[in-house]
Amino acid sequence: ARFRCPAKEGRPESLAMACWRQCRSRLAVQSRRLGAPRESRYFLAQLQDVTPSGIHLGLGARGFQQAAGDDGGRVTGPRHYPSLAQTLRNTRGRELLRIVDTAVPNLKHIKEFSVVLKALALDGQWRRALRLLREMQEMGVQPNLITYNQVLSAMSKDKQVEKALGMLEEMRQNAIEPDVLSYSNCVGACKPSEWERSLQIMESMPAAGLAPDGPCFEHAAAACEEAGEWQRSLALFMEIAQRELESTSVGHNYALSAARQGKQWRHGFEIMAEMAKRTFEPDFRLRQDLEAQSRGLDRAPPPEPSARSTPSPDNVWQRKQQLRELREQDKRRQEERKLEQDRLEREPAAKPYEEEGFMVYGGQDAFANKNAHTMPAMDIAACRKVCQERGYGAFTVWSNQAYFRSEGAAEIKEGMKRAGGTTMYVNLEPESQRKARLKARQEEERRQEQDKQRQERDARRKQREEEGVLESPSPVQHSASQAARGEGGPPQRAAEASWEARPRGGPPTSGGGGGGGFGGQRGPQDRKPRPKLRSPGSYVLPVFAQHDRSNHAERQALIKVIARVQEASGAQNDSEFERECAEVTGTVRLYASHTPCISCMACFCQFQRLFPKVKLCVDFDDWRDTRRMVEMARREEEYKRRGVSPPDYACPGLSDMSDEEEFPDDEPSAASATAVAA
Repeated sequence: ARFRCPAKEGRPESLAMACWRQCRSRLAVQSRRLGAPRESRYFLAQLQDVTPSGIHLGLGARGFQQAAGDDGGRVTGPRHYPSLAQTLRNTRGRELLRIVDTAVPNLKHIKEFSVVLKALALDGQWRRALRLLREMQEMGVQPNLITYNQVLSAMSKDKQVEKALGMLEEMRQNAIEPDVLSYSNCVGACKPSEWERSLQIMESMPAAGLAPDGPCFEHAAAACEEAGEWQRSLALFMEIAQRELESTSVGHNYALSAARQGKQWRHGFEIMAEMAKRTFEPDFRLRQDLEAQSRGLDRAPPPEPSARSTPSPDNVWQRKQQLRELREQDKRRQEERKLEQDRLEREPAAKPYEEEGFMVYGGQDAFANKNAHTMPAMDIAACRKVCQERGYGAFTVWSNQAYFRSEGAAEIKEGMKRAGGTTMYVNLEPESQRKARLKARQEEERRQEQDKQRQERDARRKQREEEGVLESPSPVQHSASQAARGEGGPPQRAAEASWEARPRGGPPTSGGGGGGGFGGQRGPQDRKPRPKLRSPGSYVLPVFAQHDRSNHAERQALIKVIARVQEASGAQNDSEFERECAEVTGTVRLYASHTPCISCMACFCQFQRLFPKVKLCVDFDDWRDTRRMVEMARREEEYKRRGVSPPDYACPGLSDMSDEEEFPDDEPSAASATAVAA
């Protein structure tokens, strides 16, 4: 910046210094008046030269640099991006890519690109990092060794060894010699099935004038251990100590795992003693297994379930080990299930037999996990009655529990499979016969109800006759009796004129309407029973990820929509309902106040599968924005309760909604209030 003053040639230097101090104080006052950010108020004004035309001052705000060359001291921009680096430090996934796409057009310096590449490397986003490297070259910013190593680190996270080796060739073409970190990232990019490639990369390092370091040996030992080559893994780990290289706790845990694979528990105890000297913590499961092997066992017994089921986020080895054990357990369960299914298929099925309108199949089941209804199977007769009354096709008895199937008998027989410990009862009653039976039973119940009402009326009439209080017939009854005898008047039925013959539940109509001339209202016995369908929640199943997510608002909203469709549907079973859902059209708009979780995303996919022709629109806010709005509303209510005017949140000083703002502890006194009013 250039500040002019009335200094002339020959004036003393003290006048120039006084003018410089005056300019500096004016700059500070003006920056405070304009509401500049707090960090930009700390500036350094430096006296550079005193000439007859004025005073040349160099202004360097904190975090800014001056461009060299022909710009004449122009301030070009921030030297560092502390806010961007802090934002990217704990951001992962799509949110990281969104922030990167927003920030890349404003990047100018190679250090700024390095901040973004470091965040992409931590998240393993090697495709975006590679594209950012190409954008740097298009903008005229030449990448250096640091930026290339960050791209290689991203490729190492995703195990892309071919891409990493291609990046090494590109570095040599650009006259940039790879260092030890570059080769270490290439070794770490090898998958367990490519452990031989990792050894080849390490053998090629001396030809480039480099010696492998500790991380190189650890990456190669990890690949060999995961591939089952425990001898090579232990040999590589021992070579780290022979060459006096630095090793980490992750490398020691991989060595313990290799010792467990080879049942070298003595060597494992030596490694744990070395870890204790270096204050490294061995994996609890590895230590238990090695101690069990020293007692002659293969593995330690499984531990009791603890309150914390998830590993520590800082223990990478523990997370990998837990995922590996879960995969092994799932694989064992699948193998046991397959062996059980093969055994059942080899055994001859029991001969089916008919019993009370049901065909009984032993060791058979169909449409598993599609339960229309469940109930205890203590009384098989009650289960048969429920199956016939509700029109279910069959029910399966397993572990003293009955599971009902809404599909028809023909579909159930086609989809029948062998299942151990189950007994299936297939309903042989046709749908038409069931409807006729239900209709006949309704008619019988209606007739019984009418007989009961007639008996009650006769009993009341007889009681009145006995008491001698029988009234004279009413005009309506008299005309009814005349009509019955044919003596004048329009012919009418006595039941229409008799007050006792009027059905309960509505006044008689003036005309001869439907329902026998009594308003056309239908009693409870005339209503058609509503079919029993699957619960709406069974169509959008949640995902159990660290805790129960079945009560999330997004899933509950979709359940409400499915329940409304079920109420409006005329389907008699689940298959008809699903066919009707496939033809439903419309739009469902769903809003959430925070980012949907993986369980809610699964519910969206299941809802879209159930309603393929329905357009599902989902919108959500960032939880930080929602929390900010809730905090603003809370503070406004607090100010209203205290009788204080709320602050203006548009002010730059309160735009971040931080916790620096404190409510006054003491209420304003009466004297101060009077002074303010005056």
